[in-house]
Amino acid sequence: MSTPRSLFITLPLEMLELIFNHITDPLDFCNASSTCKTLQSASSRLMKEHRALAERYQICTLDLPLGSNSNTTVWALLHDISNDRRIRNHIRELEIEGGRQSHYEPSYYEDYEDLVLSIDEIRPSRECLDQIRRMDGFQSLPFYTHYLQHGRDDSFNALLLRQLPNLKALTYVATGDGATFLNFIEDAGNMTAPPPYLTKLETVTFSHWHSECGMDIDWLIAFMRLPSIRIINGHMIKGKAIKSKFSLNKSNVTTLDFTCSCIEVDFMDKILEQTQNLKHFSYEHNGALVRDSDWDPHGMVASLLEHTGHSLEALEISGREDDDMIEEYCPIRNFKKLKYVSLDHLILVPSHSEIMNDANPDGPFSQSLYENESHELFPPDLDLTNALPPTIEHLEVNKFLHEDGLPSVGYLLTAKEQGRFPELKKISLHSLLNGRAKIELWNSLKEIAARVDVILEDSAERKFAKSGKLAEWRYL
Repeated sequence: MSTPRSLFITLPLEMLELIFNHITDPLDFCNASSTCKTLQSASSRLMKEHRALAERYQICTLDLPLGSNSNTTVWALLHDISNDRRIRNHIRELEIEGGRQSHYEPSYYEDYEDLVLSIDEIRPSRECLDQIRRMDGFQSLPFYTHYLQHGRDDSFNALLLRQLPNLKALTYVATGDGATFLNFIEDAGNMTAPPPYLTKLETVTFSHWHSECGMDIDWLIAFMRLPSIRIINGHMIKGKAIKSKFSLNKSNVTTLDFTCSCIEVDFMDKILEQTQNLKHFSYEHNGALVRDSDWDPHGMVASLLEHTGHSLEALEISGREDDDMIEEYCPIRNFKKLKYVSLDHLILVPSHSEIMNDANPDGPFSQSLYENESHELFPPDLDLTNALPPTIEHLEVNKFLHEDGLPSVGYLLTAKEQGRFPELKKISLHSLLNGRAKIELWNSLKEIAARVDVILEDSAERKFAKSGKLAEWRYL
């Protein structure tokens, strides 16, 4: 009696190859073939071809064309896909970099003046363009003559994404005319039924191409609407106050990371409101470069606590020294799962001026842990032990005011010994300790930390230790 397996083996080799060439995920096929003798014997040649395609196309970069060693252009990649449809299934990561801007902003890339190809060498050939016109989705996207005249690739990048069913990671640097690309992402997120593309995309990194201004918050909203997205990294993102009704379906994103950005807190509140299981949040404020605006780190912490307090595990917020800061303290101690925290000292604890008035950095200190009575040196509501959740594993304090803050580290270590912070493993302080008295206090704290299995480190100490000049640091 014949079995499906025996029938499969008896198929002509040409038919087997036809079946294998239409498998949606060739890597799964190759992995299965390596452990199945039947598949291996019937498709050894195809396995070699697929592995070669995967090695070449698994990560594709579209960037500045520099001579013979240039990365590919979007037209060259579309041309390759037209000639061999199997390529589209192998592309897992696509990096659309900012060097493409050199086609029509050569002054921005003066360092590459002798290497940048001419526009005639960049634009697609007539043969390539004829192939692109026959691709799925070409008719649904705007393709203007001046795009080709200036080597602009906005619509072609959108067309490329339509061809990639297995794409998992996307890096996109906007070059000033990304409206078509943005509309394409928005349309995909608004579809009631998932399209045959962008369904496996999990990680997105997008950024502004210039050193000033930024990308509008619409980009963030568009990517958050895609059900498959889990990680979003944004560089130079700007978002202003909301004056109209804002609507966004619940997002599956678990990581939001913003660098050099300026997003006002009420807009961030609406964004956070749509998350369901956010685990990692990182925000670096830079209003001076992106757009002028005060920032409210405590308000951002309050929004995070309200909308992600049940799920957030890692929190990072930082700002520039010259950024105006609205101060209305919001503690982080009520987060349920928070394990890693990186905050400025003035965000982590309230009213630091009160700490400076009440602290006695020259008070008695011994090799033993602080006794409960010594809390009179610091009001309990200003102590680090009252600012942190019990789940904390790694505390990183930026702009640490060491002269008045070091005693609070002692209280935290005491609380660790008493069982209040059972998971605490590491304390990192970013400051510059100076003066013999402070060094002696620091060394005593490190001895105590070692006894309670906590790593205590200072960024300045690490820097000098790495350079082999630790003795110089000790006597600054």
